[in-house]
Amino acid sequence: MKSIFRLETERCVIRLLTLEDVDLVIEYFKDNKEHLIKYSPSLSKDSFYTKDFWVSNISDSIQSFLSDSDCRSFIFSKDEKEIIGSISYSNICRGPFQACNLGYGIARKHEGKGLMSEALKESLKFMFSIQNLHRIMANYVPSNKRSGDLLKRHGFREEGMAKDYLFLNGEWQDHVLTSLVNSNWKQTS
Repeated sequence: MKSIFRLETERCVIRLLTLEDVDLVIEYFKDNKEHLIKYSPSLSKDSFYTKDFWVSNISDSIQSFLSDSDCRSFIFSKDEKEIIGSISYSNICRGPFQACNLGYGIARKHEGKGLMSEALKESLKFMFSIQNLHRIMANYVPSNKRSGDLLKRHGFREEGMAKDYLFLNGEWQDHVLTSLVNSNWKQTS
């Protein structure tokens, strides 16, 4: 099955999951559970690691993309035999807002190689030039300096601090709020 959304960079492929990816995505999250769980509440649920969950999730993800409400993509190795990470643009709002939220994660073994930066650059270009969004918001836990540095390198500006913003890893966590504005946004009819 071919993915309905696909971007390529020099070293990776960014696309929606297909049913053929179920085993790969389960393997990715099992291998990275301890690394990612502090930032993702879903990883604590046993059902998250089942084929039934991912078959349903893939179907929902495709429908969300087609309805212009989410773009929940994964970063694959160039040969598409390994999932490296994820990039999600969620809560896409049109009308006068023209904005969404960005979330991302990368496998521990791929940190520090510039792969997330490469994938983020390409996906941001798509969300601004093709999807024509005006604003992308991304928030991170203050202790996650690596995430803050990544966003800053891509032009995101800090807008403030939200106290007790998300319930993660068993407690309410503060988050630094950032955003990136599309200076080339064009009003459509």
